[in-house]
Amino acid sequence: MISPRNAPSDPLAQLSADAFHVCPLCESLNLAENQECFVCGWQGQFDDDPYLIEERLYDLLAECPEVLGLIGRAGRRPTLVGRVRDWFAGLFRRRLDLRA
Repeated sequence: MISPRNAPSDPLAQLSADAFHVCPLCESLNLAENQECFVCGWQGQFDDDPYLIEERLYDLLAECPEVLGLIGRAGRRPTLVGRVRDWFAGLFRRRLDLRA
């Protein structure tokens, strides 16, 4: 059975709990590659419980919903059509005059 949080349309479903850990001191979400908490500076053992990490991700989205837009775009590569369109747009874009 798929819970609503694990539904394919859920943008957090593409994030791995292995990419994060939680500071036991201030309970903030940190990237797993960070050895020090970016909020309080903790440098000890971090919590890596997947359920706690998922809870902190949803707390983060409740406080700061604009993060959801960043998550959806983070892993996308531009298509060939998009790259060609951007290239043509760059050709016709007005150049900045730096002769001052």
